[in-house]
Amino acid sequence: MSGVTESVVEEACLEWFRGLGFATAYGPNIGPEGMSEERSSWEDVILVARLRQAVARINPELPHSAVDQAVATVLRAESQNLMSENLRIHQLMSAGVSVEHRTNDGAIRYALARLVNFDAPGDNDWLAVNQFTVAKQG
Repeated sequence: MSGVTESVVEEACLEWFRGLGFATAYGPNIGPEGMSEERSSWEDVILVARLRQAVARINPELPHSAVDQAVATVLRAESQNLMSENLRIHQLMSAGVSVEHRTNDGAIRYALARLVNFDAPGDNDWLAVNQFTVAKQG
């Protein structure tokens, strides 16, 4: 027997991500009622608080309303087709999210909220999670 198991491969991958500067987490710990809960439901696939914090950090010029609008756009599925949704999320991550907001003088401004800072990767929140369970409720 070679001694290579799924858990050995999983830990090696997590160690590789740590070496790249990623934080790591154990899925059940960030799941509902976990020690470091970041998901209120096993159906949640996006860590909303992390996303909101990242969008605000990467786009400091945007008001809270525009940050909330960008997060809502990410969370709002536009298709039942998984391939279409994956493509939509990829495009939002690559190109950003179009948002509008009102300035102090009442003018409406349009902006692009970036979800990933490609110019300063350290501004991003990189998290690799093992044993991330997703389960449909009901």
